[in-house]
Amino acid sequence: MISTNDKWYQKERLRIYDNKLNLFSVKITAVTPDDGGVYLCAVWINTHPYSYYIITTVQLHIITKVGVSRVSGYTGDGLMIKCEHPQYKTKPKYICKESDGCSERKNPGVQDEWMENGDVSLYDDTRAGVLMVFFRELKAADAGTYRCGVNVSHYTERFTELQLSVKHDSKYPKSVTESVYLGEEINITCQIPEEHKVNFCKEDDNHICQNISSSKVTQMNGSSERNEERVFTVIISNVSVRDAGVYWCGAETRDTYLTFISLNTKIQLNIIMRHKGDSVETTTSPFMTEITGYQRLQT
Repeated sequence: MISTNDKWYQKERLRIYDNKLNLFSVKITAVTPDDGGVYLCAVWINTHPYSYYIITTVQLHIITKVGVSRVSGYTGDGLMIKCEHPQYKTKPKYICKESDGCSERKNPGVQDEWMENGDVSLYDDTRAGVLMVFFRELKAADAGTYRCGVNVSHYTERFTELQLSVKHDSKYPKSVTESVYLGEEINITCQIPEEHKVNFCKEDDNHICQNISSSKVTQMNGSSERNEERVFTVIISNVSVRDAGVYWCGAETRDTYLTFISLNTKIQLNIIMRHKGDSVETTTSPFMTEITGYQRLQT
């Protein structure tokens, strides 16, 4: 507790100003996360020793911005954002938009499980300390400035500022359909910007993009004539019925605290099964309109 009978009083980083009428103020300099908490403003009742009348209770929240990242996507694409908080693995995490004052904070509600919240899906990975935010289908209205943060304590939080722009002139195909006979080989080709990492995954029945066995798939990379993009080819050999379904390919970029995975092409793979005689049967998997998970292909 600090108090004063004078007009000015200072103790370390705290300074009190009393106008001797009906107002006094407290200034805290060089604010630190430890300054977060509940403060009581009171007046001393002279006629009652050690008695105080509390006039204001102040809850002070300390917010720390640790960095700024920028990412762009195209309307209709999927976008995965991974916000890293490795030192606060089990703390609750969130994402919110600055334009509404971060009044609507989206969070999974539960940990280590994919949950939908409005037009995004979220996953709070407590083992890695990562909040994964998936925009299932980008819209122009999604553009803006976001906070991707973690509640360190009841009165302190940290966040990375994310500036998201949404473009409308994607040069990549939104969706393609491929067909292959059972037991044969299929080449799936995608294009991504030259400087980005390649990502490729397959949806399962729960809309989660899963790893693909490296023994099943090989990759071949090449550059375009303008050296602005590269062609990424996935070869699936000895195709089985289980290979039918929806695949995604896209590009990955990484910043200090954030990783962005832009999924720009859906591939519907149909498997044609041969029968005796001239008839054939086609095996497909329903074309999925949203993803609630993503894992990178390991090769």
